[in-house]
Amino acid sequence: MMLSLAEGLSVVQVATMVGITQRFVSKGARCFLLHGIEGLADQPSGGRRPRLTTTANGAQASRG
Repeated sequence: MMLSLAEGLSVVQVATMVGITQRFVSKGARCFLLHGIEGLADQPSGGRRPRLTTTANGAQASRG
């Protein structure tokens, strides 16, 4: 992706070629410019908290 953008292809062209959305191409390019190659690594996300947890005795308890 980054090489294609550097060669002058547009975000739309790269997204179509790679098969992902323009948003992800733009986000990847922005992260690359800010942080270099490390910026392309997956970052942990918050995500949704689990609804069920396991208690010390192995039984499942619901979080309301």
